[in-house]
Amino acid sequence: MLTCRRATERLSRSFDGPLPAAARIGLEGHMLICRHCRRYRRQMVILDALCREAGQSSPMGSQVHLTDAARGRITAALNEPGGER
Repeated sequence: MLTCRRATERLSRSFDGPLPAAARIGLEGHMLICRHCRRYRRQMVILDALCREAGQSSPMGSQVHLTDAARGRITAALNEPGGER
C-alpha cells in the first residue's frame, strides 16, 4: 500500500512529466481511498494553473531572476540539517 508521503511525492513528479505505468497505477489506487491526497491533488492543480497564468502574463515569462544574496540565503537554508525534505 502506498503511503500518503509517497503519494504526494508522485503527485508532485506527475506535474513535471508522465509517471511510469506502475507508479501511476499505484498512485491512482491510493487516490481512490484517500480523501486527503485527493484534496492535495486538487490544490496542486489550482496552484499549477495559477503559476502558469502568472508566468504567461509576466513580461519575463516564467524566468525567475534572483540576486546573489537571495541565492546565498536559499543555498544556506538547503544546507542546514533538515533543510531538504
